[in-house]
Amino acid sequence: MSGPVRNGLLLAIALFLSGCSAPYLADTAYHHLRLLARRVPIDTVVHDGGADPRLRQSLEGVASIRRFASERLGMTVEDNYATYVEVHGPYVTFNLSACPPDQLVPYQWHFPVVGAVPYKGFFHRTDAEHEERRLRAAGYETYLRGVVAYSTLGWFSDPVLSTMLGDDPYELADLLFHELTHATLFVKGEVAFNESLASFVAEQATLQYIADQEGRDSPAYRARLATYAEERRFSDRVHGLYLELESLYQAAPPDAVVQREALYAAFRRRLLAEDSRITAPGYRRFAELPPNNARLLAYHRYHEGRDAFEALLGEHNGDLSAFLHILLRHRRALRHEPFTVLRQLTPG
Repeated sequence: MSGPVRNGLLLAIALFLSGCSAPYLADTAYHHLRLLARRVPIDTVVHDGGADPRLRQSLEGVASIRRFASERLGMTVEDNYATYVEVHGPYVTFNLSACPPDQLVPYQWHFPVVGAVPYKGFFHRTDAEHEERRLRAAGYETYLRGVVAYSTLGWFSDPVLSTMLGDDPYELADLLFHELTHATLFVKGEVAFNESLASFVAEQATLQYIADQEGRDSPAYRARLATYAEERRFSDRVHGLYLELESLYQAAPPDAVVQREALYAAFRRRLLAEDSRITAPGYRRFAELPPNNARLLAYHRYHEGRDAFEALLGEHNGDLSAFLHILLRHRRALRHEPFTVLRQLTPG
């Protein structure tokens, strides 16, 4: 499904620079460095006649995506995604997030490089489940999910992972543009801004990349446009539920639990209705699952402030390079209430 699982989920390098317990620190550092030790230059794989042809074809497009990101969009690419690592299994890490059942306030972990983070990454699912049980016992709702990619924010040269590859080359482009946005601009402690920015830039960059490769009249461009349109419809409905729940929790009526169930049920009916034009299986599964604030926030944080991003991009006539340049120029200001600063950058 679109959203946090597909988009470049951030497992910041702070996970092994943090003040967390020594076992967690050592285990995370060990597995990350072990992963890096298995890197193979993509050119080597592409020119290996014995390699899986589908793998070679997928990796052939990476150089083109990297070049587009660097030369056309002004992103920080450097040595990122010039190597490849085979990962055993569909996920490289597991991310855990938590939230009280009566608030939309995420449980936060604190790391020195990235600041407060509303999720924690684990290389072993069993370790994540142990932490999840602790949080549930403390009264939190939790959301544990497998992730396919993470960014080290420029601390290391990130590789392309086998978990990132699929049948759609433009899905890979979206994922790489998302992660390269993190490498280009990251605001400490502002996860919602960072992830929403990366999601927005990835969408715009992918559409521009497809237009450059195949043209705006191509089936690939139309298909990707339709994918993003459906994602927007879904995120709009999620945002509507978020606002309804936020209002409910602030009012704190005696029957808040009953009202919450009713709001989730109404959301489910609207999303599963025939006229919703939301048919992707992942979105529909989201609606069918029991109420869970942690899951809701995990998706919502990837899609905040879109109107402000669009307005700023429009000020620069759709020039994504200029859009990124203006944000980089105001990097310092973005450290405090970045969405407010973002709106101030757009006159009128």
